[in-house]
Amino acid sequence: MKKSNITSLSSLAVLPCLLSMAADASAAIECSPNAMVSGSTVALVGNCIDTDTSMPITSGAEVWHIGPPGSSSPLGTRNVGGGALTVPALPGEHTYYISAIDMGYGGLVSVAGEGGYPTTVVNLPCPGEVLAGAAARARATRVRRHDHDCATPTTNAAELATPLMAVQGQRLKSNLDHAQSRMRTLRANRNVPAFEMQGVPLPVKKTDDPASAARETRRLGVYVLGLGDYLRQNRSDTQSEFKLRSTALSVGADYRLSDEWVFGANAGGSHARIDFAETLSEQKSKGGQVTAYTNWSITPSAYVSATVSYEATRYALQRDDGLGGVAEAKPGGRGLGLSLSAGRDMNFGAWSVGPYVRIDSVTSRVEAFEESGSTEAISVSRQTVRSTSYNLGAQVQMSVPVSWGLVLPYVRVEATHRKQRTRDAASASLVNGNTTVLIPNTADTSAGYGNVALGVSSVHQGGMSWYADYETGVAQKGYRSQRLGLGLRFEL
Repeated sequence: MKKSNITSLSSLAVLPCLLSMAADASAAIECSPNAMVSGSTVALVGNCIDTDTSMPITSGAEVWHIGPPGSSSPLGTRNVGGGALTVPALPGEHTYYISAIDMGYGGLVSVAGEGGYPTTVVNLPCPGEVLAGAAARARATRVRRHDHDCATPTTNAAELATPLMAVQGQRLKSNLDHAQSRMRTLRANRNVPAFEMQGVPLPVKKTDDPASAARETRRLGVYVLGLGDYLRQNRSDTQSEFKLRSTALSVGADYRLSDEWVFGANAGGSHARIDFAETLSEQKSKGGQVTAYTNWSITPSAYVSATVSYEATRYALQRDDGLGGVAEAKPGGRGLGLSLSAGRDMNFGAWSVGPYVRIDSVTSRVEAFEESGSTEAISVSRQTVRSTSYNLGAQVQMSVPVSWGLVLPYVRVEATHRKQRTRDAASASLVNGNTTVLIPNTADTSAGYGNVALGVSSVHQGGMSWYADYETGVAQKGYRSQRLGLGLRFEL
């Protein structure tokens, strides 16, 4: 039998061999990562060499990760011709590894070998594991182990990022939601009476012509709203669990320009407080907001509505620095919320059903600030986060006649898909020494969850009405939210 050699093979036959050789190009690079702990930072160096020449790699950038391969997070890149990659030192045991060398136009060259990626493990003692007066010791090894965090994180820099965004976002979301409730109750058409709080028919003058009575309905109303929000955020790797409680009071007015158009606005103030479960940190804030909304009834049952809300906030922050001291700061923030909704209001005797779709966009910003009052005070960069929510829901309501007017109990269900994008990620460094203690995280996130609301409203003869609305989150991952709203309205 005739034997073939490589010189007698066609170019197509040789191609798989060439591809196999290209895929194995990473074997020419070998790294021996090293981690040097200094104070509150870790300096990482890859020490990569070309195994063909036994010479150090002189071009490209090392791509670093933290956490065991398969469940890690991007950490950053280190130019092989520059200094070390410096990152915050986290208490507990953490794995750092190099996944590839970024050669620029040459693309990424993997450094994985038969034993996986080259890693180094840094183990820092947790609070309470080091005797008083003894220096904290750390070790870096090449042994792979399971990462673990301390029961209580000693790095509290993240408390100056996520919680601040939560205050702004929660308040703006409440403003948009209750503007929708206001418009839900004010929609009207030519042949039925206008609706009051949560769908209550407004009083009309006695007449034999229902359409004429509807047109003569009182058009101007003033109201007061009280809102209470609760949010619990679960513990993460970088911060302890925290609870947000906020209250707000607003006054406003709405006007029915015609049977098709309704306009309204309100303004008010809010107060919020955040308590952390595992630290002595505390955050308080005061804010002021203005919200405007409009509703257009396209047909007797279909409508489109829009809302805009602006809120300015002043924070008073007290952060546990982990050394028995407290760092303080008073940054400012502001946010803008936009909402667009469309749906139908369908009546079936004493029952009504109102399906709807809504898009909410909330942009929150906290300006850069610097702490004081502690040797561990830090400087934090500006933070900007945009959240977009896509909502699909429906409200079912029943009318119950009583001696003084009407009582309307209702239930509302809503499914939400939210996407969050970080435009300006928070970074933080020590005021004394300029050491980085918080790495910016620009990763976009998305989540799906639901809301269920129960409420009751009532209208009295003479034009006074009131309502109470309770809403709670369903299937929310990593956090839990609840909201209570109370309203009182008078017609003029």
